[in-house]
Amino acid sequence: MLKDKTKWISRKKSEYRDKSNKIEVIKPIFRNNSTVPYLGKNLKLNVMQSYSVEKDIMKIRNNQLFAFIKIENRDESMDDGILENRVRLYENWILKAAKIYSKRRCQNIQKSLWLIRVR
Repeated sequence: MLKDKTKWISRKKSEYRDKSNKIEVIKPIFRNNSTVPYLGKNLKLNVMQSYSVEKDIMKIRNNQLFAFIKIENRDESMDDGILENRVRLYENWILKAAKIYSKRRCQNIQKSLWLIRVR
């Protein structure tokens, strides 16, 4: 039975390899409904005005990135004007996420190697 499925398995492996190689990161423009790169994927960026946030923040939910822009800090138009604040917000968010990910990864490696952290 395995011999019968060999061609099918080979074809599926090839399709999977082709699919994973086709991911193309699109250069971000940081406008509402555009995409931004995150962990090798393109996430939809949703820019939202908000009275309820104390400062501009970003959150990831359901493979989408939400930028909550405090009303006082928003651009004249959500899609026009200077985008430096959004770029800076995104870059800071990425750095924070990378730091958290790296710390967790190092802790898991330490646990798996039975290393003890010395302070």
